[in-house]
Amino acid sequence: MRDWMEITGWTLLHFVWQGALLGLAIAGILWVCRRRSANARYGVASGGLIALLAAPVVTAAVLWQAARAVEPLQRTDLAAAREQGNRSTRGHALLAGDSMETVHARLTAVLPGVVTVWLAGVSLLLVRMGGGFWRVHRLHEAGFAAPASRWQEVASRLASRLGLADAVRVVESRLVSTPTVVGWMRPIILLPVAALANLTPAQVEAILAHELAHIRRHDYLVNLLQSLGETFLFYHPAVWWVSGRIRAERENCCDDVALVICGDRVGYASALTALEEWRGREAAPVVAATDGPLSGRVRRILERPPHPRPRARGRMVAWAVALALCAGIGAASWPRHGVSDTAQAAGSTARQPAQVTRPAATVAWQTSRTEHFEIRYGVALAGDIDRVEAAAESAYRRVSERLADDLSFEVPLIVFATREAFERQDIAPGANLTGIASFSEPAGNRIVVLVEDWGDDLVARISHELTHVFAFEAVPRSDSGTRVPLWVDEGLAEFGVGVWSETDEGILRGLVEAGDIPSMSTVEGRAGFENPRVVYALGHAAFDFVEAEWGLDTVTAFMRAFGTAGNPVAGPYQDVLGLTPAAFDARFADYLRARFAPGPAAQRR
Repeated sequence: MRDWMEITGWTLLHFVWQGALLGLAIAGILWVCRRRSANARYGVASGGLIALLAAPVVTAAVLWQAARAVEPLQRTDLAAAREQGNRSTRGHALLAGDSMETVHARLTAVLPGVVTVWLAGVSLLLVRMGGGFWRVHRLHEAGFAAPASRWQEVASRLASRLGLADAVRVVESRLVSTPTVVGWMRPIILLPVAALANLTPAQVEAILAHELAHIRRHDYLVNLLQSLGETFLFYHPAVWWVSGRIRAERENCCDDVALVICGDRVGYASALTALEEWRGREAAPVVAATDGPLSGRVRRILERPPHPRPRARGRMVAWAVALALCAGIGAASWPRHGVSDTAQAAGSTARQPAQVTRPAATVAWQTSRTEHFEIRYGVALAGDIDRVEAAAESAYRRVSERLADDLSFEVPLIVFATREAFERQDIAPGANLTGIASFSEPAGNRIVVLVEDWGDDLVARISHELTHVFAFEAVPRSDSGTRVPLWVDEGLAEFGVGVWSETDEGILRGLVEAGDIPSMSTVEGRAGFENPRVVYALGHAAFDFVEAEWGLDTVTAFMRAFGTAGNPVAGPYQDVLGLTPAAFDARFADYLRARFAPGPAAQRR
């Protein structure tokens, strides 16, 4: 997570499956409570709404904390850095993403669009809600300016019976078409002038009791909370459904109070029916006596069974399956800030079973920041952190100069003091790190390094992994169609180090002498070589060749072209170098024969 937009975007995406699960749970509890009182169901629905509103807040807090901590990588199989006879302290692993990691990366790429659309929707609904509040404010002011209704004394008597300490003002208004409560601190009951003419005094008394019940229950505040939830989580059907259930059960609760007051079920049902004929569309921030589905309320008041719905069970099953499917898909998209089930290690694309390791060691992480790094280290390196910082910044200067590029973010660098601690690390729990001294992974652009010495090898190791980060930034691995060859990734990383080892030079001399130079444009994975260092050395030489023939600026452009070229096979060669793949292979083979011909006259870098 790099900024608020990414955290917000992931929070919105996670709420898709979180809301589905919560909605399914709330529906189940309400079904269990279907024969309980309206107050019980109202409590369940209200608690469900609070859970729905809390879910994204908790998710955002978790993601915010995770963005500032070393997130554990998922357990994976890490292939050995090289064969048993070819291990060295420069062994490393480049962690490659699998299908789920690709999904995560693709979703990350669209997060800005998701947040933009969400903000647009919230803005429109806030304007709509603001207009509703302005209308309520005008109604409230008009209510205080109007004279008290002739029903004020009846309302005061009912308020006393309901335990309301403060008097509630009742006015008759032509601005509303149904009895309505406006205001919270100083609530006012607005009675429609025209509708009252069709009601008996007993019916008006029952309607007043209903509205006073809203005031006693503080339904205005709950309705406000519902409006906010519907505004900020407008894209999720579960929020609207739960909010609708709250409104329905709230009216049922107030209907029960009104029935206790009037005792006439038929008369009260007739009053609601008469009011419905005069009802207009009310603003969201108000509560009214005719809120909720009227036919269901009338049947409930008259104690008649609901209409049979023969297909209700089938619809419920279909809804449950849809919610479960949504939950599964959403849960699978949870950001996996770790590695996948496959890995490339020291140039290997083959999978190797993970060895059973000891439990991960607990590390009390400390943090140090430099110009280009956020360094995490344990207490064992506390006294030498300045040397780690110097090595890291030296590596950055080297790679930035070699690639003629810069990064726009701090690179997370996690360092360990001992091999035991490195192999028992909790970043990639259970991974086999035998023979490996560092690794990097594209999902989080993180580098993990074992500090075994303070010489140039540490700078080289950081430089190698840092070059991978530059490559991840230049060619995001979010597109499942992006397949950067291993020799490009590892060759560029060795090019970023800028130092040739005698081992790699010897490998290339052997290839030249044996006439076993592969066609680089067709090389995939290890290219059939048993020693994984072969593709490292070939890739290093290929980028040296590009620099020598076309200049340093072309090096990064050539690498970028593997992720952006329209033709993934010929594009990088034709678009950047102006060569066909075959022509590149031929010229590069000549370059290798000239540079790495056996004998003391061979060129060295």
